[in-house]
Order: sequence, then structure tokens, then C-alpha cells
Amino acid sequence: MAVAANVLISHQPELLKKMIATVSGTIRRDGHFISVIPSMESILFVYQKLIELRIAAGYTSAQSRNYVGNKIKKDFISLTDGVVKVGDVPTKHFIGEEYESLLAQNKLQVVERTKAQYGWETEMDDVPKNLKGPHPWDWIFVAKKK
Repeated sequence: MAVAANVLISHQPELLKKMIATVSGTIRRDGHFISVIPSMESILFVYQKLIELRIAAGYTSAQSRNYVGNKIKKDFISLTDGVVKVGDVPTKHFIGEEYESLLAQNKLQVVERTKAQYGWETEMDDVPKNLKGPHPWDWIFVAKKK
């Protein structure tokens, strides 16, 4: 068994591929790999929620979209590669199916995919008290070595 919790976050695609290949190589047949990775879907959901909250606070739709658009320009390093700044650190965020495909390329079959949800305060300042779920999340994958 191998576990990688928010370790596979390199913004360098070749390094990331080598890391997964190395982990896969250490797991015996029928062994398991549990990984927690940043979710690209969650990042996009957070931006949508920010627009919604700004409109609810009285900003126009155009003002809200402009604000979030500027935030995206500042935060995103590469949309196509899924690289977003976390703080000032370029961090790879995965679309669920993208990561599943990467695992399959390394002889790892997904057994389960679920969300590790966390509070809104990790993603924004001044979170409204009435803001409920769904919440931002990271992906948790359990895979089995073929």
C-alpha cells in the first residue's frame, strides 16, 4: 500500500508522471494506492460561488464577473495544465477523469473516488455565516494495482 496526501501537486508534468510511476512501481499486484489531490472542479465551483456571493451583496453581475475574472487572471498559471496558485505556490489541480486516466496509465485501477470536503474559510475571506454546502473539496482516490 502507498499513500500520498497532497503530494502529487507538482506543476511540472514530467516530474508528476515520474512521481506516479515511482509510487506505482513500489506497489505489488493487488496492492492499493490512496491519494488525495487538489480538485480543478472545486476551484471552478469556488469562483462561481464568489460571483453568486458578490451579486447577493449588491454588486452587479458585470462587476461580480469582472472581479472574479481578475482573480482568475491572477491565480491561474495555466488553465489547460490545471495549474493554479495556492498562496504563491503553483499547484497542479486535477479534473477527476484526468487523474483516473493517469492512474490507469500506471496500471492502477480506481476502486473509489470521493470528496474530502473542507470549509469555505479555506478559500475566501469574510465567509457569510449562512453559506452552506456543497463545500470546496480535494479528490480522494483509492486505486488497486493491476
